Amino acid sequence: MSQPAEQTNTAPASPCVGICKLDRSNTCIGCGRLLSEVAAWSRMTIEEQWNVCELAAQRLKQSR
Repeated sequence: MSQPAEQTNTAPASPCVGICKLDRSNTCIGCGRLLSEVAAWSRMTIEEQWNVCELAAQRLKQSR
């Protein structure tokens, strides 16, 4: 999920889908975020949040 150019100042929606279970590597099986990313979400910059969204989407693709 790349950050759209027109939304450089807009935070992405949380990728949480309400399935909050961690696998053995502390990755949420619902949204693909690491436990540390979930915990830090509200303190991240907008750019960091967009980066986490992209990484989480990649993790979900790899796990399926």
